Amino acid sequence: MERDYLCKCNNCDTILIDRNPQFDAPELPLQGNEEQMEWLEDEDGQFWGCPHCKTDDYLVDLPTL
Repeated sequence: MERDYLCKCNNCDTILIDRNPQFDAPELPLQGNEEQMEWLEDEDGQFWGCPHCKTDDYLVDLPTL
């Protein structure tokens, strides 16, 4: 089973493959409904964020599924 780092957008409930995980984040099994984060830019710089909400303000790491 494939595994990767995951996070969730608490604004739109999308599960994302985390491209900027915390150093101790666990790799979790993929369920098949995960989406890719998007490389975004605002006045403060560039960052990985939710492709739907266009921000990283609502992202939280998923410790378990």
